[in-house]
Amino acid sequence: MSFDAEIQLLEGNFPVVGVDIHQHGAQVLSKRGWEPGTLLFLKLNNVQLGGPAEVRHSKLRKDGRYAIGLAFRGPMVPQGESWQIQRVGHSTGEWTYRDDKQEVETPSPVA
Repeated sequence: MSFDAEIQLLEGNFPVVGVDIHQHGAQVLSKRGWEPGTLLFLKLNNVQLGGPAEVRHSKLRKDGRYAIGLAFRGPMVPQGESWQIQRVGHSTGEWTYRDDKQEVETPSPVA
């Protein structure tokens, strides 16, 4: 099973190919690697869902791509016309999700 996804960070968006996904995380392939512990936003383009994730490992493969293991750090929420998602500073340990009507703070799960 593969799926089209995107890693979103303040410095830009990076297309990735998803190779595995489950309740607690996902594995993606990327042309770029990230350090374990990096917090990012993963958008699943096929189903228009997205949510915060943490890089657990990033290993360079023989084909030049990185296999990146991600642990979800919050809910996957609908993307598109009715949702605008933004990440607030990680120093608080919280992510903020804002829909068109209100702002809701969701604490990050403790690992």
